[in-house]
Amino acid sequence: MGKLSKRSSTSSSIVRPFEGLSRIQPHAAGIDIGAHELAVCVPGNDNTQIVRMFGTYTAALHALAEWLSTQGIESVAAESTGVYWIPVFEVLESHGFACHLISAASIRRIPGRKSDVLDCQWIQTLHSYGLLADSFRPEAELIALRTLVRHRARLIEQRSPHILRMQKALIQMNIQLSQVLSDVTGKTGLAIIRAIVASERNPHTLATLRNYRCKKSEEEIALALTGTWREEHLFVLRQSLAFLTSTPSKSPSVMLKLSALMPVSVRKKTSTRMRPCLHRGNVVPIPRMNPLSRLLSGNICSALPVSIWWLFRV
Repeated sequence: MGKLSKRSSTSSSIVRPFEGLSRIQPHAAGIDIGAHELAVCVPGNDNTQIVRMFGTYTAALHALAEWLSTQGIESVAAESTGVYWIPVFEVLESHGFACHLISAASIRRIPGRKSDVLDCQWIQTLHSYGLLADSFRPEAELIALRTLVRHRARLIEQRSPHILRMQKALIQMNIQLSQVLSDVTGKTGLAIIRAIVASERNPHTLATLRNYRCKKSEEEIALALTGTWREEHLFVLRQSLAFLTSTPSKSPSVMLKLSALMPVSVRKKTSTRMRPCLHRGNVVPIPRMNPLSRLLSGNICSALPVSIWWLFRV
């Protein structure tokens, strides 16, 4: 049995975690952002704190900004989950407040919190002493561009399950279209699938839809298109094709919006000049790819500065 500690179990010590520290931001506020309400804490008189609750409607956010102005607040630190902090920060920054987004991990690293202290009070205390490190937030134009890039990536992800269901329905009918075409959603593949959905069953007629760039001949494509036309699989194929064509992943409006939101510093890099490329010992001129094409093709490092390219990861 180990030795008992000499310290009495009934003894207590007074912990002063901020002893010797000075407030570097006396006009600081702390906000705990939730889905339905905001808990706001501001410094009061005689080393006290004032806590007030606000709603999340736009009118309530403007009332919050006016109340913070009357309290003489200059800097605001907030903890939030999800994207609830975005409209709050937009309203507060429009009123001239310096907003800092704080992660929960950075708050947990600091000891000394008591259970009877609200989150907003603890955030306000730490922020007034300068003990919180705010999260990185890109500029407004990069946020808008990142939103559309991620939106387009998610649209493409939504198309993938429908393509897999189409391929599964074809294979179950022994239509080996994927063996003769590298991409069943290409020009030839979609033309053949649309003809199948339109009740065309003749494999030789379907093979005539072959594009001239296909490596396989019409005879081989016709052999691959000979199978069992089961009605349940045709229904699944028809439904999957309808969902696939309704997803606007390559919509011109998305591309035009991305081009309009491209930062001016990046847009200036666009060049239509030909760059030389060494291919099999010969110099072949290759047109330069514009920054938007590089951004959407995944080569983000070449389209954006190294310091911000990682913001567009999906």
